[in-house]
Amino acid sequence: MQIVIEKNTNIVKYAGEEYTLLSDKIEVRQSGALQYVIGDMNSSNATLAEVDSVPADYVGGKWSSREISKIGDEIKSGEITEINAEISEQLESERIAKLTTAQKEAEKSNLISALASRANAMRGELEIQGDAAALKKSQDWYKAEVEKVQARYQ
Repeated sequence: MQIVIEKNTNIVKYAGEEYTLLSDKIEVRQSGALQYVIGDMNSSNATLAEVDSVPADYVGGKWSSREISKIGDEIKSGEITEINAEISEQLESERIAKLTTAQKEAEKSNLISALASRANAMRGELEIQGDAAALKKSQDWYKAEVEKVQARYQ
């Protein structure tokens, strides 16, 4: 089972069997067939993690009761229980490590292509606003983001 974690909040937004995290969306599949698309989440604002299961009372990012079964303590009201960003990053690294070389290259290529589109949109927006350095700013942003993608998929 996979969970979709929103990066900025570390909240589990979706739980299911087959998610494909892309640069511009998340595809939800069943037995390989595309069922629907999550358009407001993508590789820049979400991460996927493999889990054994989710609690039976999981609904839309929340559990009605939570328990830390490894140490047997019940979580007290008001305690923060969000997934640590470091753990999310580790899970993403482990997911990437399991990909074949061809899968890594395809995913990396899709991400870099999406970054070029975002840089182009950034340039256009800056030019409309009269920024004379629009091209340089968008190129600098693009290069920095591509370096992050390249490092992640080594």
